[in-house]
Amino acid sequence: MGKTTTAVNLATALAAVRCRVLLVDLDPSGSDVALLLNLAASFTVADVALLDELNAVLGTPAQTTPDDEEEFD
Repeated sequence: MGKTTTAVNLATALAAVRCRVLLVDLDPSGSDVALLLNLAASFTVADVALLDELNAVLGTPAQTTPDDEEEFD
């Protein structure tokens, strides 16, 4: 209990001291991360998995741009 809240608080604290943070919520039953961070929910893990599968079936690779290939420190 409280795992999502703890993860959001930790991510927020790290971001506050200028650390780069990526918070991924893999809970298939739904997530409160967007709500806790006042963000609009966009994609779920299921959406991403479905897109990857669809691209594999159709033989179309995911589109990337040079900005997408930025490396993290």
